[in-house]
Amino acid sequence: GYVLFADIDNSVLLTRRGTDPPLLLAGLRVEGRTAEGLRDGNGLKAEFCRPCAVALAPDGTAYVADYEGNRVRRIRLPPWLLEAASPPPPAPFGRRFRRQ
Repeated sequence: GYVLFADIDNSVLLTRRGTDPPLLLAGLRVEGRTAEGLRDGNGLKAEFCRPCAVALAPDGTAYVADYEGNRVRRIRLPPWLLEAASPPPPAPFGRRFRRQ
């Protein structure tokens, strides 16, 4: 299965399966800097301010503790993740981390 985790240093929510490289689910990291904020949105449109913990509810909703944002954020996970299927192919330039 997949492991869901928050990266506090890069302000992103990631997942990984086994030894696969992490896959960016929400938040934004541009090489060399981190976008930190409290913008709601899907996937890369969301911005966190040092997410520090993730909890998964029985209905498949993830709750992310946003440390410096002083909020608990609700995240709808993609169906492929909840079904433990393979993610869709990455968009051009990849979905892991964007280059500036």
